[in-house]
Amino acid sequence: MSESTIVLNQINLAKENNQNAFSFLLNLYWDDVYKFQLKRTNNEIDAEDITIVSFAKAFEKINTYNHKYIFKGHYSNSNNNSCVFDKISSAFFHNYNMS
Repeated sequence: MSESTIVLNQINLAKENNQNAFSFLLNLYWDDVYKFQLKRTNNEIDAEDITIVSFAKAFEKINTYNHKYIFKGHYSNSNNNSCVFDKISSAFFHNYNMS
């Protein structure tokens, strides 16, 4: 089974409120989001707070995820829309076709 198939299966399980699937996705993408925010804020606490809010929003809207795009785009879009801190201003949304 390819990685993208595994991720899509986990997303579908998350859409059914499977907590293990949410944990899988969080663990898979946490470092990417956190490192990105740390570079933008130069503050570990702000980066962690923004990362938490980003995942919360992405998971809250998991049912709007379009499988034609990588999940990274879904949580990145939530990341952009969070505006938790004034330092967050530019887009970080990737529309890559998974097929």
